[in-house]
Amino acid sequence: MSEHNSNKINHCLNRLILTEMKDPDKLDPYIILKEICDFEDLQEMKKLFRKCCQVSLSEKYIWDEGIPGNLLYIYEQLEKLIESCYLIHKKKGFKKKLTKKTKQKDFEKGKNHPELPASLSQAEFVNPRIVINDFFETYSLLEWKQCLHSWMEAGLSNFSVLENIKTKDLLPYVYGMEKLLEASYRIVDISIKKI
Repeated sequence: MSEHNSNKINHCLNRLILTEMKDPDKLDPYIILKEICDFEDLQEMKKLFRKCCQVSLSEKYIWDEGIPGNLLYIYEQLEKLIESCYLIHKKKGFKKKLTKKTKQKDFEKGKNHPELPASLSQAEFVNPRIVINDFFETYSLLEWKQCLHSWMEAGLSNFSVLENIKTKDLLPYVYGMEKLLEASYRIVDISIKKI
């Protein structure tokens, strides 16, 4: 990757640069994911995400979970999540790791897991990097961030996000973000078990 392209991508990682105060090439995205996952458990984070979606779809301001800053903070966490997953996605050898065969016994180990994500397939549960790959094949990093910003802006305003996005982009955003949340928590769970 040329220096010019690297800088272009680094500018899209503005949330991580602002919060971590480091060059993105020196960040460990797995540590950042763990910090995000430590904020709330998966089920509570999914509830917060759905609440954010609900207020963004409303045609008036209805956020009732404390001050508007709380909503802004959740969106900042989601932006860090997207950027961290992008760093994982762009790592060398990422595509090779996706081709690892899924083992039935690996999935069965997670069968009794109390927070087994409902929307992850067996292959995605065993290898959550598949979700990250699919996420960035659906939209680019910049497109995801623009979409997230539109939802945040609507949630903090008196208009619906449907005034700024196409209806056909509604479900890919909600479904993509929920799967990314589930995959991120799964990645953290896997990395903790390896320690």
